[in-house]
This record gives sequence, structure tokens and C-alpha cells, in this order.
Amino acid sequence: MQLLVVFSDPMADVPADTRVRLLKALEDVAATLSEIPVSSLVWDSLEAAPMQLDFEGWRFIYTVSREKGHIRVREHKLKGTTPTSVRKRSYR
Repeated sequence: MQLLVVFSDPMADVPADTRVRLLKALEDVAATLSEIPVSSLVWDSLEAAPMQLDFEGWRFIYTVSREKGHIRVREHKLKGTTPTSVRKRSYR
């Protein structure tokens, strides 16, 4: 199974070079996860809760879906700050 990396928002506040390196890191994660058989119980654990990747001073929260065939970055924040998804909700 091949997994695609998808971003929920453009992350304009994250430096472009960090976004490029993040994409490469997540593509490496996707390639590794793609080696796990679809019928493996590991997928239940991977899909049960969001995961985080701390990368270059940022925290990225992502989910994995074997059904949709993707890793989706759901939110991000500078470590030690409020996630962007929470900030967006508070302004509505």
C-alpha cells in the first residue's frame, strides 16, 4: 500500500525550507508504513489516535488512514504554543 502525505492547511507560518524537509520526513514515514501488511493489527493502533512529529522547533500532529491511503497533517504549532487549529477556532 502506498501512502500519500496530505496537509490540511498551507502552514504559511512555517518556513518554506522546514515545510520541504517536513514533507521529505513524512514521505519517509509513509514509505516505512507502506511496508506493513494491510491486514496487520498494527494499523488499528496507527489509526486509533493522532501522532506527533517534533521537527525543527515545530510540533506537527498527523493521522494515518489506510482506507484513504494517506498521512494527513492536521495541525501544527511552534513547540510551547497553542496549536493553529485551536487558535483558528477561538477566533470564530
